[in-house]
Amino acid sequence: MSASSLSSQPHEHLGLRDDAAPGLWTRVAQTFVSPARLFIGFNDASPWIGVLAISTLVAMLAAVFLPPEYFLERMDGAVTRLGKPVEITSPPGEIVRWGRYLELLSALAAHPMIAFGVAGLLTLVFSVIGRGRASFRQYLAVASHALLIPALGTIVGIAMRLATGDPWAQPTVATVLSFTGPAIAGNAFLDSLNVFSLWMLFVLGVAVAVLDGRASWVRPAAALLGIYLLLAGASVLIAS
Repeated sequence: MSASSLSSQPHEHLGLRDDAAPGLWTRVAQTFVSPARLFIGFNDASPWIGVLAISTLVAMLAAVFLPPEYFLERMDGAVTRLGKPVEITSPPGEIVRWGRYLELLSALAAHPMIAFGVAGLLTLVFSVIGRGRASFRQYLAVASHALLIPALGTIVGIAMRLATGDPWAQPTVATVLSFTGPAIAGNAFLDSLNVFSLWMLFVLGVAVAVLDGRASWVRPAAALLGIYLLLAGASVLIAS
């Protein structure tokens, strides 16, 4: 997916009017199979709300399928701000029900913020620091489309949990490489790397290459991958 062909596209394409943009489901499909073709037409009027609504609904769906253990384990060892143990008087079913409601509301509120956060990061790293030419509004459209990829990963994770009976099953690098042995399958760092999040990073790299007219998507994707690996490593260290 070299961007040598991407940057050779006429840059006037970036000025396509919004009414010339592909339909919603065409853009959904292109996000997965031909992101370069999708992003070449992005401009400050490119649509983004529809695709963001889809991935937000998937995030809310994931909350519905969270295992009861997810909510009950959060109550184990709960303490107040003063460090005193909290006495849990609610029955487990009530804890799960209200916990699920809160997760639904959290997904509804937080998922759009993730899109804006990713757009802000792309703008800072590649347009401000990297002196690129893409705008925050273009990157917001990019981020909203790219989040469809981890949304698909969420659906795959739900299917894995239903198929295996493992309430914590996720499409991580450790899961994919689990056939190599228990050392890899049990590696906390590899288990923190979601395969679909990695896929999204490469698609974001393609978007940066297209919008900035770069010769290759490899360097922007590598920069995003480095940030992701640092954050994943830090979260593992904090949790250990």
